[in-house]
Amino acid sequence: MKGNLLKLQSIKKNNEWCDKDQVLLLACFQILVDFIEKEEPQKIVDYKSNKEHKRQWNELQTLYRYWKSERPRMQKDAQKALRKSGIKMVSDPSENSGVRSVAIKFTFKDKKAFNLGCRLEDKLDRLDDEMLRRLINMRHHLWC
Repeated sequence: MKGNLLKLQSIKKNNEWCDKDQVLLLACFQILVDFIEKEEPQKIVDYKSNKEHKRQWNELQTLYRYWKSERPRMQKDAQKALRKSGIKMVSDPSENSGVRSVAIKFTFKDKKAFNLGCRLEDKLDRLDDEMLRRLINMRHHLWC
């Protein structure tokens, strides 16, 4: 982080449009990652000095591990299941009433894999929300 410029590493990689709810999540966790990796608070603050500091450091480390390792693994598992499902979007001519819009229907090779992928994505969304709330609760401890 140079000055107050925040570069969202997750967006830079795929260079695609990102909805604002996702930008909010990515920005908050990028701030945490920058804090841990670039400011290195453990070299400045003695987190072992008392129970409260130790609790704060443990929570920051939990959030950091979630973002850097647990979440990417869960994303990969969900994407793998969805790829295995063989989901395809196809236009459905029986639904097309001559209007310019095209009706779309989904086909699956493996419905169980699709359901698993959806469950994993739902779980990831719930965890993201929980971890974001926890990060917001820690915002007063992101200083050095």
